[in-house]
Amino acid sequence: MKRTYYYAIFLLLCCMVVSNCAFDDPAFIEPESSFSLNKSTLEVFETLTLTNEGQGQFYSVFTGDAGHKFSRRDSGDVGFKTDVNGNFTYSYAEAGIYTLTFVATGYRLETGERIEEISETTLTVTDPDISSIEMTRFEVVNSAINNNKFLDPITFLFKDYRKTADTIDHENLKIGISFYRPTRMGEIRGGGFNAFQTPADINIIPDIELSIPSRTVQLETDGTDEFVSGQTRIIHDTEDNLRFQEKSYTIVNQQGQRKSYTVCPMVIPEFSSFRVEGQSGLLNLSAGAYTEFFVQIDVPDGTDISNLSPEWTLFDAENIEVLVNGEVQASGQSPQDFTNPVTYTLIYTQPKDANDTYQGVFISRSEVIVTLE
Repeated sequence: MKRTYYYAIFLLLCCMVVSNCAFDDPAFIEPESSFSLNKSTLEVFETLTLTNEGQGQFYSVFTGDAGHKFSRRDSGDVGFKTDVNGNFTYSYAEAGIYTLTFVATGYRLETGERIEEISETTLTVTDPDISSIEMTRFEVVNSAINNNKFLDPITFLFKDYRKTADTIDHENLKIGISFYRPTRMGEIRGGGFNAFQTPADINIIPDIELSIPSRTVQLETDGTDEFVSGQTRIIHDTEDNLRFQEKSYTIVNQQGQRKSYTVCPMVIPEFSSFRVEGQSGLLNLSAGAYTEFFVQIDVPDGTDISNLSPEWTLFDAENIEVLVNGEVQASGQSPQDFTNPVTYTLIYTQPKDANDTYQGVFISRSEVIVTLE
């Protein structure tokens, strides 16, 4: 009996040891969720740094923006993994108020038990200062002149405002929109095409891209209650002096700061007629550059082409300057050596607007390369 008693005690002690071994998981760390942030108010795309000040075996962060809300974890939202130390960096793409949730997790290997502790904080994300937001792209998706639809987007070509604008400032940036009309292409004859001799209103659907995309940054424009990029049609009327009216496109951020871009369509200058020794030629647009034209003129055999003074007409002679190698040219008065092709540079300065505000601001130019054969 005594012997049996000792044996039972021995078995009990063994069970206790085995039990303790089974549940004493040396890898398990009781989770404690604690962290600090480098800031609680930040701008869109500014870096947020989370520093882990707690403990655990695994960590995740629910940033609170779309697809990453802790409250919607059961509905499919997911958190982000941290580094091995539980630290994390992030930047928000949209302004707003977000609830950030930090999850510290411990895991018991033997039992499969998962233990979590969470902590939360509220972040305010604002749009950046208006001076740092730029319009990086302005192009057209649909356009028409006097209701004549041009379906090919290349009909109107919009260049980067930094290359076309004559003046750049943070108060009112200027964008010159240069374009040509394919209907003007054809044989140049004495009277020209009389293009743009009558008012021709232009309506366009602009597609605008900003350097900092944010749903809380809005775009407004003159005469339009609600502007939607790529959808809203904007009409640029023609004034009596054949100058197209400009429109202001204004960027408004969450703080109510505003930055305006003044946009004005501008025709690319072309010769309405170009004649040498009574002969005219064909005006052809370059396949690679919409501001480059070619004119080829056949002259009678034996003509001395080393000293000829061509004659031309322009759709707006008062506001178009003609240059060769930087020197001003006059129709019928400026001889050139046509032994080799001669390049004429045409610079068109838009006429004054009604308030004389934009004189000399909107300028377009082209090159016409003339070859005599």
